[in-house]
Amino acid sequence: MCLHRLLAGALSYAFIALSAHAQNVATPTTLPNPTVTPAVDGILAAFQTHALVGLSDWHGMAQEEDFYAQLVKDPRFAKEVGNVVVEFGDAAQQDTLDRYLAGENVPYDQLRKVWSDTVGAVPTITSMGYPNFFAQVRAVNANLPGSERIHVWLGDPPIDWSKIKSRAEFVQVLHGRERYPASLITSQILAKHKKALVIYGGSHFYDEGSMGALVQQDYPGAFFLVTPYIGFNEESCSSAFEATLHDWPLPALATPVRNTTLQPRLEVSGCTSFTKFNFAPQVTEAAKKAALSPGMRKLPE
Repeated sequence: MCLHRLLAGALSYAFIALSAHAQNVATPTTLPNPTVTPAVDGILAAFQTHALVGLSDWHGMAQEEDFYAQLVKDPRFAKEVGNVVVEFGDAAQQDTLDRYLAGENVPYDQLRKVWSDTVGAVPTITSMGYPNFFAQVRAVNANLPGSERIHVWLGDPPIDWSKIKSRAEFVQVLHGRERYPASLITSQILAKHKKALVIYGGSHFYDEGSMGALVQQDYPGAFFLVTPYIGFNEESCSSAFEATLHDWPLPALATPVRNTTLQPRLEVSGCTSFTKFNFAPQVTEAAKKAALSPGMRKLPE
């Protein structure tokens, strides 16, 4: 199924969770089936064994953005997790977002800088799902006492565009897009024995030197990683795969992928999908989780 069909709601979408540890592909003729659960239940369950759940954000996918709102709206999220770290927000605007999520009236021309002044989105973020996510957290927090409210941490490094006068100055800030969120997660979440949902583009979890790899240098095994199924490039491949999902809840989370019946179904010869690149065998010491092998295509930044 092509992405446009997915966005049209033909399947909605399924979440495919990654294995916590990189391993070689199993060789027995019979592989176990993955565990399939409703996606919200599966992700909340993952927090029972991991401090961090990383959701690979396929930038601009409306169904996935809607799911973020669905997840934080579940009463268990605020009670059991309580923190979200997002790529789609300028850390320089953290105080503005904090006031908005606490229920204050923030002028729109000031509030929009949270997502419009980011470093990584050029010229700016255009998907409405991201500001809608902030609005959903605000609505949830309105019914919670201050100590129990969801805190959203803006992970894109702070930038003051009025002071950026050259490409070199911009590139200097840009180079902090992995180090800044990694430091934030380790100091504000892990060092304080908290939990957090981390919403970032897939390469920020899997590439060598990425935010995910940097975090796990000090906290190996902290992440439970999840990536969305977005269909294959070939419609026939998507149709064949999705025919096997008829009894899955939607959205669903299936885990693990590696060394279960799900992996060979995603690695069919002649079928291409970004999904399968996210559970390639580990090839670098720095990447403590699944990593992209050299030469494989990377997810969009």
